[in-house]
Amino acid sequence: MDKPAEKLGRRWFPGLVGVLLIGAASWWAAIGPGGLGAGRGQSGVEECAIRISGSAVLASTVMPDLVSAFLEHSGYERVDPPRRTDGVIAVAAHRGAVSCTIEIVASTAVDGLRDLASGAARVALAGRPINDRDIARLAQAGAGDFDADRVLAEHVLAIDAG
Repeated sequence: MDKPAEKLGRRWFPGLVGVLLIGAASWWAAIGPGGLGAGRGQSGVEECAIRISGSAVLASTVMPDLVSAFLEHSGYERVDPPRRTDGVIAVAAHRGAVSCTIEIVASTAVDGLRDLASGAARVALAGRPINDRDIARLAQAGAGDFDADRVLAEHVLAIDAG
């Protein structure tokens, strides 16, 4: 017989993964159409130091592979498998002499949104849609108008089929 937590996990995980990459639009705007580090041309420097913060489930299961694929698509070669230290997963890659490390912080959706609002993260992960309280907190912090820009700010990666 299924335990309640297992039932809940099977029911909610895939769709609760209505993963919201809140802030993905600002991340894309920051890196520009040419990809990470495009046109900067400095050798041996860290061209991107991006932090993604939020949902521990998403951060530890989905995001390392998504970040790796994003870096590869941007012309980077991953250095090693993602490193995991104290709730932070670091995905490092290089393109020639240019390096890039993206940190994924496994915490909660609320912490991820707080990190986004404070500027500590460029992307927040949540297993739920942003609500009016989140939108107000982000606006108050000067992080943007997530109500008006919701279609750019909120991205669903999966939906619960059950």
